[in-house]
Amino acid sequence: MRTITYFTGSRSEYGLMRSLLKSMAMHPGIKLGLIVSGMHLSRRHGYSVEEVKRDGFEIIEEISILSQDESETSMAESFGRCVIGVANALNRSRPDILLVQGDRSETLAAAIAAAHLNIPIAHMSGGDITLGGIIDDRIRPAISALAHIHLPSTKRSADVLIKRGEEPWRVHFVGNPGVNLRDEEYTDSRGLANKLGIDPEKDLVVVVQHPVEPEEAKAQMEETMAAVKEAGMQAVVIYPNSDAGSRDIIEVIKKYEGPSIKAFPTLSRRDFVGLLRMARVLVGNSSCGIVEAPSLNLAVVNIGLRQEGRETMSNVINADHNRDEIVRAIKRAMNMKAKTDMRKMPYYAEDTNKKVIEVLLKTELGERLLRKKTMENFE
Repeated sequence: MRTITYFTGSRSEYGLMRSLLKSMAMHPGIKLGLIVSGMHLSRRHGYSVEEVKRDGFEIIEEISILSQDESETSMAESFGRCVIGVANALNRSRPDILLVQGDRSETLAAAIAAAHLNIPIAHMSGGDITLGGIIDDRIRPAISALAHIHLPSTKRSADVLIKRGEEPWRVHFVGNPGVNLRDEEYTDSRGLANKLGIDPEKDLVVVVQHPVEPEEAKAQMEETMAAVKEAGMQAVVIYPNSDAGSRDIIEVIKKYEGPSIKAFPTLSRRDFVGLLRMARVLVGNSSCGIVEAPSLNLAVVNIGLRQEGRETMSNVINADHNRDEIVRAIKRAMNMKAKTDMRKMPYYAEDTNKKVIEVLLKTELGERLLRKKTMENFE
């Protein structure tokens, strides 16, 4: 029996990992526990820890780290609280492996804690490239540098990790476990219509936009919401992550709420997948538009630089933070008829969950795994 702890700090990475975590929890060779932190424990962002509990996972620790103001300084303070909290949790539970996903700052904090305790780290989605110049672009390779097992989502990402000096035997291309929304459970349109107050017979736009530059977040969201209003369709807006600038974005969202524009702090994964199935267009800067939306043939208006450099499909239309440009992109997206071949999606691989579990169970634990080298040190 191998004990594996998964750290989750946001609804987005939890949604991507949910099907894999369920497979792991049911596997007879794995004892799975979750450390839950970050925006999961924020009432302002929907308190999504309740979804984790409804899914039936064993939560070994809840670590509250967020401050009230969500400024850049408070993000650094939250990072420190997360390192301390995760270090204490891991010291008590001592799992065989800590599994983490993505490029959030709290994920880096968890990896730092595990590294100091000599607990092997398995990192999903390392090696992805984004060129927007935001902090995620620096956090992601920092987590990879700490990780002992790499589970990249694309073949390009696997190559990137090796080129950065990771030993090839540590790198396993497995795909992204959340990429195929076609096979996920979802709330049907009638159920969502009743729950969210939307008309299933009318065209729907879904908006998910996160802060990038905190000082620009309010003005950028203003451009997006003005464009959505001008487009004239009903819209569902989901609150951003908890990064600096999120309060300003929420303030703008509330300003535009009305009969045709509904807003929610968070949605369950089932509701979110059902909403995307109903939508004609996804607008904003969420990686969901790049990684997951193509599986539903959903057109995406990707705004700004947050996802620049990612591998994309033909369903994505890029736009700047300009309301006129966004309106034009929405209209163009409404006329798109994308048909995605799952096998051509860069984030897709067959049997992702099975491959991840096999790597986690078959990787030999011990000194060789923990003693990391980079290829440039080889003679």
